[in-house]
Amino acid sequence: MQLFVALAALGAMLVTPPTVAYDAHRVGDLPGLKQTDVPFTHFAGQLDLPTPTEEKLFYWYAQSRRSPESDPVVLWLNGGPGCASSEGFFTENGPFVAKRDGTVGLNPYGWNARANIVWVDSPSGVGFSQPLQAASGYYNDDVVADRLRLFIREFFNKYPELQGRDFYVTGESYAGMYIPFLVGRLVDDPVEGVNLKGFAIGNPLTDMEIDGNAYMDYYYSHALISRGDYFTLLDYCDHDVAQCMFTDVNCTSRCEEAVLKAHEAADTGEFNHYYIYGDVCHMKNNQRGALHSHLLDKVGPKIQTHRGVVGPCAGDFTKTLLNRLDVQEALHIEGELPMKWVDCQPYISHNYDRTFSSLDKYRKLLGNDLKVLVYSGDADSVVNFIGTQRWITEDNGLALKPASPWRAWLGPDDQIAGYHQRFELGLTFKTVKGAGHMVPAVRPLHGLHLFDCFLFGDDKCTAITYPTDPFEREAAGGVFGPASRKEDEDEQRDEALAQQTSATVSTASATTETASGATVSLFVGCAFLVLAATVYAHRRRRQDGHRRQQYHPI
Repeated sequence: MQLFVALAALGAMLVTPPTVAYDAHRVGDLPGLKQTDVPFTHFAGQLDLPTPTEEKLFYWYAQSRRSPESDPVVLWLNGGPGCASSEGFFTENGPFVAKRDGTVGLNPYGWNARANIVWVDSPSGVGFSQPLQAASGYYNDDVVADRLRLFIREFFNKYPELQGRDFYVTGESYAGMYIPFLVGRLVDDPVEGVNLKGFAIGNPLTDMEIDGNAYMDYYYSHALISRGDYFTLLDYCDHDVAQCMFTDVNCTSRCEEAVLKAHEAADTGEFNHYYIYGDVCHMKNNQRGALHSHLLDKVGPKIQTHRGVVGPCAGDFTKTLLNRLDVQEALHIEGELPMKWVDCQPYISHNYDRTFSSLDKYRKLLGNDLKVLVYSGDADSVVNFIGTQRWITEDNGLALKPASPWRAWLGPDDQIAGYHQRFELGLTFKTVKGAGHMVPAVRPLHGLHLFDCFLFGDDKCTAITYPTDPFEREAAGGVFGPASRKEDEDEQRDEALAQQTSATVSTASATTETASGATVSLFVGCAFLVLAATVYAHRRRRQDGHRRQQYHPI
């Protein structure tokens, strides 16, 4: 009998799946969250890294709202360097949004709709990750990549049910350096149970010279500086504006003066470099634009990242929320509380040993059977699409050859969401129309659709149903449906058009009863030909994905 019981217990151990999730970090009641029926489980806390410096990296893990037991795992990194992903969690693509009154709402466009997402404050000293490192040589991309690899290993050990899933690394901005370094480490030294499939980076700082030289080209092309100032810049900087932008190498006084003059002309103190069409927050504002803080310190503006559906002060609301004692306790923050949380750590930003270019990392990673997506919000002046396209295609960059034509891509609302092109070795480039540096902040629907298409492919993502985005288009029923629903709507429109034309034909026939039979027959026949041609044209446009829209000058 005892042997039977022992064997039964052993059998139960063999068939019982590993413990689902790390319960010690499960977030129960998030202070400020009014909604009780949250459609996913989430976890937060600090993971100890086995290093001499005793780092604890903070993460927030939101399970997929669809199929958490099988959906892929995605790591998200904000940039800076020195900016917290926990801010991006609330102001960009996370499942929650911080509100003015101190409450927390659900974000219907959170990227955990169909994926298990992990936001990590990195490196140590950023956000809730501790401690701030004083040792020289710590804050650089090699060390950050090494620590993130350790974090990934520890995370998958805490959540063993995620092992073997498709795994992707995503981020934005200075993550254009973080991610190629990290993915390179994962390729060279794989983590057991981590099934690396690809990476995606938005508005990625990639090459200081190429990106820097595109800065003023963007200003001029978007009417932010005058023609005179632009050509003075090119003359004084010898067509190398980058020397006074990100790099500060061989920056002549004439070039520096021309750069500052152009900045001052474009920026009256109320200009958002990261989203040129966006407003700035008129509350006390704390983000300084870590990407080029040395330059902005000269001209003075303070930059605010924000979420379009909430407004330009979302970052301030997030800061207030995350500095609350009850919130930090709910997130399992260790140490003396309340801890001071800031979105971007200026010490790290100013002391970070920045990499000049990550292009060599791309050269080693491309062609390794990884999906690679580079995307650009086209309303970002800081790391803009001009520089990104240059380092993808030109000889001083990757010099990749196109594998497909340049084409528009549509959002689930059947609006042009941007443009895209595939290149050799598996890299895809997309623009997001009207989006800034933080794409999901101001184009939440199109940002989520872009993310889904990256994970699951264009064919599958077109069949996904999305919630209505009132800032992009209203839709009946509160959702944007798959193609079949769109076709049903078009069939109804065709039928209504046919009925309208038939009514016109009937009216015309009635008014011409006295005309000869031949004349009436000719008129009716022509009318039906017009009807048939019109319906055919409608259906043809639908079959073409409504790509051939007609535009007329105003």
